[in-house]
Amino acid sequence: MKIRYIIIASLLAAAVAAPTASFAGKKNKQAAAPAAPSSSSTATNPVMKKYDKNGDGVLQETEKEAIRAALASDSELTAYDKNKDGKLDDSEIGAISRPAATAEMPRKKKKNQ
Repeated sequence: MKIRYIIIASLLAAAVAAPTASFAGKKNKQAAAPAAPSSSSTATNPVMKKYDKNGDGVLQETEKEAIRAALASDSELTAYDKNKDGKLDDSEIGAISRPAATAEMPRKKKKNQ
């Protein structure tokens, strides 16, 4: 009779421990994987696609300088100037380079008619 209880208790413990161990492994794999931008994420952000000249999904310093220089002439870029100081700082340029799934495309305010 004691052996039966031991077997049942062991099976219950294994049934409870098995799913948690398998989920923990998947969670660690996702956390360890670097967040590499894909080409499809840059394709959905037209500003990133326009200024990412080498197409690697990361804005280099020369590309950032080109964005800052084009701010006055490109109406798509003015939407990213959150503090409306006429300049794009690193955090505002960072909003351009984030994948579209995590970045919010700034909306232009509608003018009153």
